[in-house]
Amino acid sequence: MTPLVLHVHPAETFPAPLSARVVFFRAGELWQLCYQIVTATALVLPPPAAAPEFRDNLWQHTCCEAFFARADGSYREYNLSPSGHWAAYDFRATRTGQTPRTDLPAPAIVCQPRTDGFRLTTRLPVDAQATRFALSLVLETQEGQCFHLALAHPAEKPDFHHPEAFRALPDDEART
Repeated sequence: MTPLVLHVHPAETFPAPLSARVVFFRAGELWQLCYQIVTATALVLPPPAAAPEFRDNLWQHTCCEAFFARADGSYREYNLSPSGHWAAYDFRATRTGQTPRTDLPAPAIVCQPRTDGFRLTTRLPVDAQATRFALSLVLETQEGQCFHLALAHPAEKPDFHHPEAFRALPDDEART
């Protein structure tokens, strides 16, 4: 599997060299995701939660994100915090009809902090009707700045929900 590269939004300048990659593949009825961040810049990672739970606004700090879209334009967004907290939302269309999905099982999130970044792994359920995906990341530095990384940045300002930020899911052969 070739890791997918996340890029800093063109309007932002990250203060040091940065490598942000995601290994993403299907294993049965689960998507396996491994975000690997390497940088000399000190990042803010929230401390591990004693009892990870659904939390809103995780994207305001260091947070990994995954989106899965259906052909009708609806999609699900996952926010995955290095703390272990998570959030999931369904949308009817781009930024329309946001519904928190507190009823979903909590994804197991494992974060391994390193002196030069971190590695976050998780598994998410496959939606058989999803046809497209997007991966993104918010990195917060010790200076309090947040940087926005994604597979693609089609808008002038960071917008992880933009339809052109999504790409086709790999075919079934590549996913298994």
